Amino acid sequence: MVEAYVNKANEWFDKHREELLKTHKNEWAVIYNDTLIGIYEEFSQAYIEGIRQTESEEIVIKQIQEHDEKLHELSINISLGLTYAEADSSTLP
Repeated sequence: MVEAYVNKANEWFDKHREELLKTHKNEWAVIYNDTLIGIYEEFSQAYIEGIRQTESEEIVIKQIQEHDEKLHELSINISLGLTYAEADSSTLP
Protein backbone atom coordinates (compact mmCIF):
# COMPACT_ATOMS: atom_id res chain seq x y z
CA MET A 1 0.00 0.00 0.00
CA VAL A 2 1.31 3.43 -0.92
CA GLU A 3 1.77 5.85 1.95
CA ALA A 4 -0.56 8.87 2.11
CA TYR A 5 2.36 11.29 1.70
CA VAL A 6 3.25 9.65 -1.63
CA ASN A 7 -0.31 10.07 -2.92
CA LYS A 8 -0.34 13.70 -1.78
CA ALA A 9 2.98 14.41 -3.52
CA ASN A 10 1.83 12.70 -6.71
CA GLU A 11 -1.32 14.82 -6.76
CA TRP A 12 0.76 17.99 -6.38
CA PHE A 13 3.15 16.87 -9.13
CA ASP A 14 0.35 16.04 -11.58
CA LYS A 15 -1.23 19.44 -10.95
CA HIS A 16 2.06 21.26 -11.70
CA ARG A 17 3.57 18.95 -14.33
CA GLU A 18 2.93 21.22 -17.36
CA GLU A 19 4.44 24.22 -15.61
CA LEU A 20 7.54 22.24 -14.55
CA LEU A 21 8.03 20.80 -18.04
CA LYS A 22 8.51 24.27 -19.51
CA THR A 23 11.85 24.85 -17.80
CA HIS A 24 12.87 21.64 -16.00
CA LYS A 25 12.22 18.69 -18.34
CA ASN A 26 14.10 15.53 -17.26
CA GLU A 27 15.27 17.09 -14.00
CA TRP A 28 14.27 15.78 -10.56
CA ALA A 29 11.67 17.43 -8.32
CA VAL A 30 11.67 16.91 -4.56
CA ILE A 31 8.22 17.19 -2.99
CA TYR A 32 7.44 17.20 0.72
CA ASN A 33 3.97 17.77 2.23
CA ASP A 34 2.63 18.96 -1.15
CA THR A 35 5.40 21.57 -1.33
CA LEU A 36 8.17 21.71 -3.92
CA ILE A 37 11.46 21.65 -2.04
CA GLY A 38 13.75 21.94 -5.05
CA ILE A 39 14.62 20.83 -8.56
CA TYR A 40 17.92 19.12 -9.34
CA GLU A 41 19.75 17.79 -12.39
CA GLU A 42 20.78 14.53 -10.70
CA PHE A 43 18.70 12.10 -8.63
CA SER A 44 21.45 11.74 -6.03
CA GLN A 45 21.57 15.51 -5.55
CA ALA A 46 17.77 15.62 -5.19
CA TYR A 47 17.87 12.85 -2.61
CA ILE A 48 20.63 14.39 -0.49
CA GLU A 49 19.18 17.91 -0.59
CA GLY A 50 15.63 16.70 0.01
CA ILE A 51 16.62 14.89 3.20
CA ARG A 52 18.87 17.75 4.33
CA GLN A 53 16.30 20.49 3.78
CA THR A 54 13.28 18.69 5.23
CA GLU A 55 15.00 16.65 7.94
CA SER A 56 12.48 13.98 7.01
CA GLU A 57 12.52 10.68 5.20
CA GLU A 58 9.02 11.24 3.81
CA ILE A 59 10.05 12.98 0.61
CA VAL A 60 9.03 12.06 -2.92
CA ILE A 61 11.42 12.49 -5.82
CA LYS A 62 9.97 12.48 -9.33
CA GLN A 63 11.60 12.98 -12.68
CA ILE A 64 9.90 15.76 -14.63
CA GLN A 65 8.61 14.09 -17.80
CA GLU A 66 5.51 14.37 -19.95
CA HIS A 67 4.29 10.96 -18.78
CA ASP A 68 5.25 8.70 -15.93
CA GLU A 69 7.12 5.57 -16.91
CA LYS A 70 5.43 2.15 -16.98
CA LEU A 71 6.15 1.94 -13.28
CA HIS A 72 3.34 4.01 -11.85
CA GLU A 73 4.91 4.66 -8.49
CA LEU A 74 8.53 4.64 -7.56
CA SER A 75 9.24 5.71 -4.06
CA ILE A 76 12.07 5.20 -1.73
CA ASN A 77 11.31 4.15 1.78
CA ILE A 78 14.39 5.39 3.54
CA SER A 79 13.40 4.14 6.98
CA LEU A 80 13.34 0.55 5.77
CA GLY A 81 16.18 1.01 3.31
CA LEU A 82 13.98 -0.34 0.52
CA THR A 83 13.06 0.79 -2.93
CA TYR A 84 9.70 -0.46 -4.14
CA ALA A 85 7.55 0.03 -7.17
CA GLU A 86 4.01 -0.84 -8.14
CA ALA A 87 4.07 -2.04 -11.73
CA ASP A 88 1.22 -1.65 -14.14
CA SER A 89 -0.25 -5.16 -14.15
CA SER A 90 -0.75 -4.98 -17.93
CA THR A 91 3.04 -4.91 -18.38
CA LEU A 92 3.68 -8.04 -16.32
CA PRO A 93 4.28 -11.34 -18.13
